[in-house]
Amino acid sequence: MPKPADIKNEKLRELLSAAQSAIRSGDFTQSVRQSTEAVRQLLIMRPDVFTADPLAGTRQALPPVVGARLVTENVTEPQVIFDREKFTMAEAMTWYQYALESVITGEARD
Repeated sequence: MPKPADIKNEKLRELLSAAQSAIRSGDFTQSVRQSTEAVRQLLIMRPDVFTADPLAGTRQALPPVVGARLVTENVTEPQVIFDREKFTMAEAMTWYQYALESVITGEARD
């Protein structure tokens, strides 16, 4: 199973390490915020990350719809819209796993 230490980019590694720590400490809302920011930063660094191989056509090309949404159309920079202020452990785990897998797979393209 991948882990934050496997991430090459320092900024993304720090965000996902913080998300993992937040889950462990029970701060699920902070974990979702860190995980979604990692995905947002990945999109800023690699705007084509979800449309080009190896992520194109995979489940990772579509972010989870659990309390937060990524907006990439009609904006100058990707944005995260939060549909609620508090998140559950399941939502935090879903976003964390999605972000971690997306970053590691996206970096593999280098």
